[in-house]
Amino acid sequence: MWQEAATGDRFTDQKTIEEPSDKTRFWLGYDESAIYLAVYCYDSEPDRILMEETKRDVGLWRDDHITFEIDPYHTHNWNDFSSFSVNPRGTQSSDMGGGRSGKTEWKGDWQAASKVTADGWVTEMSIPWAILTYPSKEEPTTLGFNVRRSHARHHYESQYSNIGRTWRNEWAGDWVAVQLPASVFEPELLVLPFLAAGAAERDDAFDQTARGGLDLRYRPTPQLTGLMAVNPDFRNVEGEVEGIDFTRGERFVEESRPFFQEGRGMFRSWSGMGDYFYSRRIENIDMGAKLYGKLGQRTNLGFLGAFDFADQHGDPWSVHRQDYITTLSQGFGEGAGASVMAVRRDSEREQNSVWGYQAHTRITRNTSVQARYGSSAWRGVELDEDIEAEVDSDNAPLVYRHGDLAQLSMDAWNEWFFMNIDAGFLSPGFRSSNGFFEYQGRRNAGIFISGGNEFRDSIVRNMGVDLYANYSERYTEGSGFEGMDAFLSRAVSTIGDRDSNDAFFRDGAGFWAGIWLRNNLSFRHHTSVGHFREEGADTSDNDWSTSWSVGFESEDRNRRVNVGHSFGRADEVRRHFPSVGGSWKKDRFSISLNASFLRHIEQRQQHILGLNYDISETIGIGGRLVFRRDDIADENTWNPYISFRRSGETGIETFLILGDPSGDTFTPRMEGKVLFPL
Repeated sequence: MWQEAATGDRFTDQKTIEEPSDKTRFWLGYDESAIYLAVYCYDSEPDRILMEETKRDVGLWRDDHITFEIDPYHTHNWNDFSSFSVNPRGTQSSDMGGGRSGKTEWKGDWQAASKVTADGWVTEMSIPWAILTYPSKEEPTTLGFNVRRSHARHHYESQYSNIGRTWRNEWAGDWVAVQLPASVFEPELLVLPFLAAGAAERDDAFDQTARGGLDLRYRPTPQLTGLMAVNPDFRNVEGEVEGIDFTRGERFVEESRPFFQEGRGMFRSWSGMGDYFYSRRIENIDMGAKLYGKLGQRTNLGFLGAFDFADQHGDPWSVHRQDYITTLSQGFGEGAGASVMAVRRDSEREQNSVWGYQAHTRITRNTSVQARYGSSAWRGVELDEDIEAEVDSDNAPLVYRHGDLAQLSMDAWNEWFFMNIDAGFLSPGFRSSNGFFEYQGRRNAGIFISGGNEFRDSIVRNMGVDLYANYSERYTEGSGFEGMDAFLSRAVSTIGDRDSNDAFFRDGAGFWAGIWLRNNLSFRHHTSVGHFREEGADTSDNDWSTSWSVGFESEDRNRRVNVGHSFGRADEVRRHFPSVGGSWKKDRFSISLNASFLRHIEQRQQHILGLNYDISETIGIGGRLVFRRDDIADENTWNPYISFRRSGETGIETFLILGDPSGDTFTPRMEGKVLFPL
């Protein structure tokens, strides 16, 4: 088969467009069952090849590795690419188009093997068609593809099809006259039940618990995937740790629960002013369903439904809650497209519908424009949190709110430069119960400029600079973009006296600079100034902040440390925020530690210690300790947990968890869990 395979060997440095001294050659072929790739990576110093990672699907950024990218629909859209990476040890990592959760049977199993040779290293991959999303075509077709090589110790990448520093996917390679295997795919139903049993302390007594649930995944066609989760296990998912630095608004915390990770690429919901859908608004569910995939080459569909049938928290407001999200997007050739999203929450306390629309197009090779519009309708009960439990929800007065938002933006870029200019509004009546909007009722405009460069033959390896400025007023009257000319005029004319503008809300300007040296030292600096006026206040606070940080990583990237200090003034009070973090990996053992200290109105500290030991590629033990201290209240909180796992391969997976991975404080708890695919 390799004698008939397509081959390529002209790899170029992504930045310099020159061929590296360490050459790369690949062979690419296929049959009705799978795609096959072989790559020979020449290396003048094979004893310095980096290949530390042994665990599947945790990322290979530390190591030398090869990545094969395939775009079955030839749309040049990042969301349609699937990527498969292998390091010289044979450790695999993949990222499937549209997003999939980590269980191997669901994500899709594929094979790879590697070995180090006297003049480099070689790898082979076998990727079954059955795990890919691809169009149903009888005639030969063209697929997009690329082969990329990471030269880890030199901190650069070479590519067969060089898509440039602006990551232009339309420059990726064309794999022509590929006969897609219509006979390979068969509709499949995968069932993944789990059983969990344990004991937890409640009210000075230990309660025994036993529960179960299941996930179902069905692919009726190669283009569509359906998912159902019944009583999903959110309790044993390690939660993201929220930071402690001062902020006037709500902190955004990333999602880690597998149900929401599946198909995540179909549910992106940025409105320019905030997110229409923030999955952490849905805390617990009894049942969830998803359908996502393609209706055509450039037509994508996503649907999510989440249902809470019972009162899980003792909160009378959360009974019988339902949440729905639907997305539909259509591409129109290179760099143009439109999408619509609908988000609905329906509970005894409130009903909320949000519609979002977005369109974008590239107007020249290096410029694009985007237009976004959203509207909401909300009906519910508005009560102070302190008195909610005392109010009869059946007799509480209902309030109706309607609102809208819009944003216009323009991007311009080249290999060294990026600029974004935007202006928009968010009306006071806009409500998105399942979204993330830091502030309501505002008009704003902003500009962001970023520049940077990489260097191959100097002590400086990389450097970058960002500049930004923004201005916001409270949206008190008028509609839409009415009066935007006067708004922009006030943004400039009141720079020296924001308090003379009754509508003023906040502004800010700043710059960030970073430099990375060839000896693996890095330095970063950020300075910002701005004003903030509380609602109803006559004067605004004058805020400023500056920060410095220094980082270092070893050549093999297994030892890293970063020390930083941010200080300034916020909310009329001096602020200091020192932090230190680092990680160390040796063979199968890794440890990380991050510590931060806030000295402001609040005086707090937070320390996060992570430990992990991989007994084998599929068996390991690990855990995390989160310690928080409130120095003013003289209160400490701890949340340690430890887990033993056998996972990362097909078949039965087992876990033993001591503590609560998703909790804020320590809970004396032990639970065993078994997943057994059917």
